[in-house]
Amino acid sequence: MWLINAKTFERREFVGTSIPDYAVLSHTWGVAEVTFDDMALAISESPPRKAGWAKIEGTCRQAVSDKLDWVWVDTCCIDKRSSAELSEAINSMFAWYRRAARCYVYLEDVVLPDDHALEQSKWFTRGWTLQELLAPTQVFFYDQTWTYIGRKISSSTTPSSSKQPPGPAKSPADQRFLARIASITHIPPSVLESPDGFASECTAKKMSWAASRATTRPEDLAYCLMGLFDVNLPILYGEGLRHAFRRLQLEIMAKTTDHSIFAWDYSLPTSDPRTILAETPAAFRHSAGVTVWGFRDYKPAGAFIMTNSGLQASFFLSATRSPTPLALLECGVRDEDGKHRVAIPLEVCQKRKQNSPGLYLRRVDFQYAPAGGGAAGGGGSSLSSSSSGMASRSKLVTWDAEGLKLGPWGTGQGAGPEDVVIMESRHHEHWRALMHHSSVRDQLLFTM
Repeated sequence: MWLINAKTFERREFVGTSIPDYAVLSHTWGVAEVTFDDMALAISESPPRKAGWAKIEGTCRQAVSDKLDWVWVDTCCIDKRSSAELSEAINSMFAWYRRAARCYVYLEDVVLPDDHALEQSKWFTRGWTLQELLAPTQVFFYDQTWTYIGRKISSSTTPSSSKQPPGPAKSPADQRFLARIASITHIPPSVLESPDGFASECTAKKMSWAASRATTRPEDLAYCLMGLFDVNLPILYGEGLRHAFRRLQLEIMAKTTDHSIFAWDYSLPTSDPRTILAETPAAFRHSAGVTVWGFRDYKPAGAFIMTNSGLQASFFLSATRSPTPLALLECGVRDEDGKHRVAIPLEVCQKRKQNSPGLYLRRVDFQYAPAGGGAAGGGGSSLSSSSSGMASRSKLVTWDAEGLKLGPWGTGQGAGPEDVVIMESRHHEHWRALMHHSSVRDQLLFTM
């Protein structure tokens, strides 16, 4: 990696164990940033006459104050003319921020004492800044004039391989600032203050943290999440977000059997709404409450298998003859009524044969009725709902005239009742039903 000497502005390349302690800059890009080529002129001729130079000077000045000799700045420490170097940098970025002794967040649109502007800062809306918040163990926030605002320090404040002493213990002011950051980002304080707190969170929840963020290049919205999920991807600018995000999800599925990767808002408009995989992190905008826990019948889910026909996975199916079967995921949400398993409405393309799984699509024309609208024995698929966002457990709901009658504790055959929700936000509500499910998992094949 290329580093800048904080005192001389000389740039030098380091590899492996020779990398010294350094600080990193986290910021939002402007229209006049200092490039890799510009930095070469900063030594041989004079500092670049660009607005971005002030950020580099401020970063170096703060590093010297913190007794750090080297800094890394993304605008001018990556030779973007080399596709190989750019790919290596993007795949290494999370590790570089994690290894940094300190991370300086420069908020160009915040000026103290008006620190209420913190909540409206552009920095919290950008894709790459998510990993820049989570990866480093010490993150210091500064306003436009490099006035200190606050900090996020992890429980373990000594970066691996760092010779720097740990920072001072967290103060009440640190805790208050951490609470503000948590409120802005919707990331729990327990995750922010733990070096690897994000690692134990499920896929859907981590995706939800990026759901409202944006990047200049569409593909970067997928690439900026690689470190968060500890995966690597070839960098293919021009493939578009849909393909890049699909590749990201397939890499995640190669390392985990976490069903929450399917717990996204199926009502969100997409180019292929019946796919089992989301096309953008925005599909997880309502998945912050999703978590994985051990159900009554919980056994580790089988591996995901990609075939030339699609994705094969193992799910419990709702025990009903309804034309809209549900695949029950090994994840759920909680509310005041307890735990509710997340389910996916399915469209059957080909029924299961003796030695092969059935072929399914995610159903998009799923029908539902208001609370009390589905009478016993009535036709059509229905779920009860409530404007508060979850259904009342006492409501009677039905699937169809020949299907399972659903009510308090149900009446059908199967492994017992299960309280489920459908991730659907057309009316900003969850749709819920209490149902039985099959006692053994079925192998389902989803077209891609």
